[in-house]
Amino acid sequence: MVVLLLSIVLAHTVAAANFGIGFNLNFDYATASVIYANGTSIGIAKVEGGPSYKRMMRNQVWKMPSQDPPHARQDQLQHVATRKPQIRLQDIRDHLPPWLGGRAPDERTQLIKRMLQSLCGTAEAYTESDVHDIVTVFPGMPSPEIMEATKSATTSIGLHLPAIGHSCAPSMAIYANRWARLGHGWIDENECYHWRERLVLAVDYSRAALTGALYAEDCFGLLDGIRGFQDTNLGKDAAWSNADGTGRSGVVEALRRLLHMPVVTDEGNVLDRIHSVALSGEAGYDEHFRSILREVLQSELGTANVSAEAIYDPSMASETMVDPLYASAIGSAAICWERLEETERVKKLELR
Repeated sequence: MVVLLLSIVLAHTVAAANFGIGFNLNFDYATASVIYANGTSIGIAKVEGGPSYKRMMRNQVWKMPSQDPPHARQDQLQHVATRKPQIRLQDIRDHLPPWLGGRAPDERTQLIKRMLQSLCGTAEAYTESDVHDIVTVFPGMPSPEIMEATKSATTSIGLHLPAIGHSCAPSMAIYANRWARLGHGWIDENECYHWRERLVLAVDYSRAALTGALYAEDCFGLLDGIRGFQDTNLGKDAAWSNADGTGRSGVVEALRRLLHMPVVTDEGNVLDRIHSVALSGEAGYDEHFRSILREVLQSELGTANVSAEAIYDPSMASETMVDPLYASAIGSAAICWERLEETERVKKLELR
């Protein structure tokens, strides 16, 4: 595996003790990021997966927001792992041989385990401290089999997985951009009751796939999945391999279907305007793709229904806000920090 150390997104003076760690396990690679309490977000590493990892990830079924059951409204619960040194807190089946009732070896578990070990190592080297808590996100909402493999992988390296919920890389990119714009992603609670839901477009672009998701976001940052798609025939490698222009037309058509307006949210609001765009993925830098996205937004919705922020957002025009390569990992790191902060707050209240 090749490790690439990169990019400080926001520069401030930081206290090294208060941070959250986030991982993004994508199709061909994985990224690790750290976020500090003062808002500094840093892309720590990109780890290229081996052939077996890439094959495994591409062969999985990743669900998108449009496939959510009606009750699965919130897309903010991640795969949260907390390292526990006490073996008694781990599932005993992970420490027994198969003939004694333990879990049989699974290739997915081993591949995820190796990737997590690589990411944890880079995170610990960067922070110069033991990493105990992480949040992990995948290209789409994972199957029960992948969730089970992730549980087994984290347990086997001394990590405990207390909660699993629906999440995907695009939704975490939205949260990373929200954090960057608002500072910790927070808005005064009293102001929230005057807000109306607004549409947010998230697009993850890589060698392996083009993933798009349309969400209704409320003031508190909760995301209601409207619709989404994931197409491995439209990834950067496949889409532009044909000189006949079919790749470009396929990308345009997929984005047009995603942006079909108006939409009706679970709250009964009728929305027809894109408020913001969040880009993620290793090919999120690609200017050719960005120009197509702007073109589709303007042709399908018109300038009146696309906010200036969505068209000229710095995350699309430059790298001054959130680096697309690390956006999903940064969003995951922000969730990790918030959960650690909440845990600490509860502990302090209990000691009073």
